[in-house]
Amino acid sequence: MFSNDDLVDAITFYDTHGDQKVGCNQVGLVLRAIGLVPTESHLTKLTSTFNEESRVGIEELVPMAREVATSRPVDPNELTLCLAPFDRDSNGQITLSELRHVLSHWGDRLNEKELDGLLQGIDIVDGKVSIPVFIKHITSY
Repeated sequence: MFSNDDLVDAITFYDTHGDQKVGCNQVGLVLRAIGLVPTESHLTKLTSTFNEESRVGIEELVPMAREVATSRPVDPNELTLCLAPFDRDSNGQITLSELRHVLSHWGDRLNEKELDGLLQGIDIVDGKVSIPVFIKHITSY
């Protein structure tokens, strides 16, 4: 869980106007800086009442952070079902190229740097990644 002090520190870090607020487009950065992991679609929902020029302060960010912190955690079984169509040989593996493609083109798209970081430490054997190992890796952060 986060503390209000952590949130204030993150706001101060990203505050470019000295008003203890951040731009609406920086809400995700602030929430991630305090250890939360909002999806882009969740951020869109959270910031939908603000316009692009809006500045968001602690009063607005605390409820946003609480909502993200209490949102439903990722279910490893759901992830397995999502990746199952790519397990062409039904052996619990997905090719690295296909996994990179899925993660960079569908849903909350990851860029190359994010993909490299996510896949760091994953064993790749013959160009394939074990789906259960990958899911355990990404859900243990």
